[in-house]
This record gives sequence, structure tokens and C-alpha cells, in this order.
Amino acid sequence: MTSIDSETITVIATFVPKVGMEEAVQSVLQEVLEPTRQEPGCLRFDLFRSAGAPMTFHLYEIFSERASIDAHRLTHHYQAYRAKIEPLLETAPRAVVVSPIDVASH
Repeated sequence: MTSIDSETITVIATFVPKVGMEEAVQSVLQEVLEPTRQEPGCLRFDLFRSAGAPMTFHLYEIFSERASIDAHRLTHHYQAYRAKIEPLLETAPRAVVVSPIDVASH
């Protein structure tokens, strides 16, 4: 079980693909999943897709502390994914940092 507390950094990032680029965006996002999940301090790094149109993708990220997410953004796989994904998107990725209020524990 992963402990989520007030010290963790939780990010929800949204990606809006250009028309016809949906599969390419999904592929680029999937490439970054496993290497990120192996990073120290990465507690969750999950990819979601919207159920309706227009198709959007969402990364749900939880890192143990600010230093972990800062280190993540310096990795080769992060830099590579950002370079690949930017031209495939309708708009710049939107990332929102959220804080837990009432999180279920499983």
C-alpha cells in the first residue's frame, strides 16, 4: 500500500492531441510510464484517456516529495517525451498540482 499524505506532490496533467494524432500521443505517453515508475520517489504514474470526445489523455502522478518530481523532470526519458509530444498537441499540456483532502486507502 502506498501512503499518500500532505508531503507528497500530486499532479494531474492533461494532454489534448491534434486531430488524427491521438494514437501518437498515447504511444509517446506510454513510453514514459515504466522508466518514470522506476524512479526513486515515484509513488504513482498512471495514464488515463477521456471516455468522450474530444479525446484527451491524463497523467495522474504522485511523487514522495518536491525533490523527486524535480529530479524526474531532469531525466532523459522526461526530456525525450516532452520533445516528442509537443508537436502532436493542440495546446500546451496543462498540469495542476493538487493536495489530498480525503483519500481512500486500499
